[in-house]
Amino acid sequence: VAPDVTLVPINGLTKINRPWQNYVVIGAGKTGIDAILYLLNMNVAVDKIVWIMPNDSWLYNRSCFALHKILPYANSVSMAVNQSANFKECVLQNGERWRFVRLDEARWPTKFKCATVSVEEFNKLKEIKNIIRQVGFQKLV
Repeated sequence: VAPDVTLVPINGLTKINRPWQNYVVIGAGKTGIDAILYLLNMNVAVDKIVWIMPNDSWLYNRSCFALHKILPYANSVSMAVNQSANFKECVLQNGERWRFVRLDEARWPTKFKCATVSVEEFNKLKEIKNIIRQVGFQKLV
């Protein structure tokens, strides 16, 4: 990490006491998503956030896990598994019914990290346009 770069772990975000010119979030798993949502909830402008996303992931739609919806959800996913010819078809069926969501319809997610987002959170995440899709890096400057 270059000397002029401030590296803040996720649990240090709440201790930031002044705004930065830009924010870079590394990772697109549950913790990275939490960091992005925290910054957005703190009214950081979307153009000030850069998201380094090594892999696109499928996300769960949280509304499917409401207590009164969990059994119908499990049943419908099970039906999709039984009715699909392959994994991709099964995932696409669940995506069409908003059980699983992805940030970029043009990209096939390569991961399924079980991150769960509400529709509101999902829409906020989709606002981030400064996304760098890169696996691994040597230094932060």
